[in-house]
Amino acid sequence: MSEAPENALVPVETLADAAQSLAEDALAPATRRAYRADWNRWVAWCKSHGFDPLGQSGTLALYLAEMVSRGMKIPTIDRALSAISLAYRLADKPNPRLDPAVAAVFKGARRRVGVAPEQMTAILPSQLARMVEGLPMGEHSRLRSIRDRAALVLGFCGGFRRSELLALDVRDVVEVPEGLKIFIRRSKTDQEGKGRWIGLPYASVLSVCPVRSYRDWLAASGITEGPVFRTISKDGLEVLETRLCERRFCDVVKSSAQRVGLTGRYGGHSLRAGLVTAAMQAKKNPKSIMQQTGHRTMDILLRYVREQGLFDDNPAAGLL
Repeated sequence: MSEAPENALVPVETLADAAQSLAEDALAPATRRAYRADWNRWVAWCKSHGFDPLGQSGTLALYLAEMVSRGMKIPTIDRALSAISLAYRLADKPNPRLDPAVAAVFKGARRRVGVAPEQMTAILPSQLARMVEGLPMGEHSRLRSIRDRAALVLGFCGGFRRSELLALDVRDVVEVPEGLKIFIRRSKTDQEGKGRWIGLPYASVLSVCPVRSYRDWLAASGITEGPVFRTISKDGLEVLETRLCERRFCDVVKSSAQRVGLTGRYGGHSLRAGLVTAAMQAKKNPKSIMQQTGHRTMDILLRYVREQGLFDDNPAAGLL
């Protein structure tokens, strides 16, 4: 069969499919999943009230009001609005965000509900050590605990986002004399996949040393390639091929904190918040913190400094 000439026209249908695929890739996978769920909820609501999901944009104002009445948080409402607005634009419909009624309701919602995020409790170094030491080491829990220790310690020391930590493959981690060099191939602020290197140095305390934790996990699991953090069989005796998911990792952080009596709102983000908070308290160079965490601006970084730092170099201290 002869090959098509280089200047042959590509069918319009093929180009349309390719364009749709590229448009979808403009969003991170987690964002696409969230948008799809938001859109499905919007469609279900419209059907229950006899509205067209792509009809008059003013209908969206009613939906936003109902979300507020159900106690939804502003970030959740804002994301739903973004998802629905994207669908309208893809359907060549006017952006509903620009509808005066929608804009007014959303502004009112922000004033009534407030926009302060419900932050995860930061996990500080001493708390991390307690969590690691509290991991069970019985016959059916030992393998899982070795994995959880490595995930907790690397998650803290790297200041990783959950998606970054769980996306790590063995090829991304290189042991050097100073510790571990880790290549983050893609992140929330690097959707094009330029990647960046970060370093995780040895720790003086063995139980929370990222290098030793990583070594122990590879030795116990027998992993030599592919995903670093994986699921484990129900009986706790076998490492499976599937990559550990974000929801399960959040459960690991939460249960490890609760096991040692820590109170607060814990999740995967608690480790990242803890590194930033502890590093700022230790007067580390903000630029080096941003290099580790991948934050682009100082303003965003400062949002992670938790209440533990309220009395560090407090301007009122010693004045009275």
